[in-house]
Amino acid sequence: METTTYGLNKNDIKRAKDKIDNQKLFLNKHYIRVGTKDIYLSEFTKNAYINSDRYIAEVNHRVWSLYHYANNNNLKNIFLTITLPSQYHPKIKNKYKNPKFIDDNEHTPKAGARELSKMYKRLLDLRAYRNIDKSDKCYFRVYEPHKDGTPHLHSSIFVPVDAIDDVVASFENFFKTNFPDLQIKIETNINNPVAYLMKYILKTFDDLRDDKEITALSLWYTTHRITRFYTSRTLVSLDIYRVLGGRYSLIELTRMYKDQEISVFLEPETRKVIEVFDRNMCVSIWERRYIQKEFKPNQKIKLSHKPKSKPLFIRYIDNNGDKYNIKDGKISNKLVKAIKPVNRYGDFELYTHFKKMDDDHTMSFDIKHYGLVKNELIKRGLIEGEIISLNEYGNIGWDEF
Repeated sequence: METTTYGLNKNDIKRAKDKIDNQKLFLNKHYIRVGTKDIYLSEFTKNAYINSDRYIAEVNHRVWSLYHYANNNNLKNIFLTITLPSQYHPKIKNKYKNPKFIDDNEHTPKAGARELSKMYKRLLDLRAYRNIDKSDKCYFRVYEPHKDGTPHLHSSIFVPVDAIDDVVASFENFFKTNFPDLQIKIETNINNPVAYLMKYILKTFDDLRDDKEITALSLWYTTHRITRFYTSRTLVSLDIYRVLGGRYSLIELTRMYKDQEISVFLEPETRKVIEVFDRNMCVSIWERRYIQKEFKPNQKIKLSHKPKSKPLFIRYIDNNGDKYNIKDGKISNKLVKAIKPVNRYGDFELYTHFKKMDDDHTMSFDIKHYGLVKNELIKRGLIEGEIISLNEYGNIGWDEF
């Protein structure tokens, strides 16, 4: 059958377009009623075709967050490009039929993307890379098709500068030993690795404003079910970032999670976020709302909102103005204001907050929060001292401060 750009024939294009159109139709037609407000399902969806601007903004934020993480940890970039062997390519120079091409289910674009993933995982398992501390390395990678539809991989890998030579030598030896005929490219002198990789990422997205047509490049990802973009799990889970609706940046949220400023509850089976609390487990920053689906014979699906059943919470303010929760008739922990990351405090505000805790010899505050504030003051040069691990604060007596 005659093929077009990126190895897609007319039937492939039609199926992919129909799939996207049906998704849009469903999401723009069905809604959830919360009170008197109707919220269409398309508002909850974020991908390259529906709410694409929001999706691209998130991808951009993820890339820049990892880049800032790498810069903050003095990591340097290795840019890697991997091209699949000849038997995966239907065409030579995207023009002439390739006699070495193997036309079976093990050499489709989807199979090729899986093979690239396996190669990449084996690279990350090499000792030179594996022995680097988890906090001293990160990466992002993108899949892109050749004109004949065969995928190839681009990746930016960040490691300490003194590890670059060993990692590059290890990568080169891996390909020379296992894939001597494979075409690879390794670069270590790229001045702006984010812009370099974003060039490859952004050109895989269509500008769909003003009802512009989806291109064959975008349809290639839909047809073969290939994800464009992956990152290392260096920063906090995207599930946590997304439920908080961009309230904090990925860098900021990662720091808060590591410093125990927030606690996250997950469902045991699905590992989905149920609720996010502040550090004292008093204030719920976010909790999931449950949606009940009602199915009726020979009728379209109707989605309705049903609040999650939970014990009754009542706020109580005593004579001193202190706020408490009353749960099932019992007074629980004192309420505190919604959490503010320590790094967002101004210098005077931070110092005043620290002195208030420092003068409180009843120690009615969270000792690890005290350590977090003190470390931040030391970083800014506002007080003298040595930064120590937050875990150590739990073992330090009051007289030792």
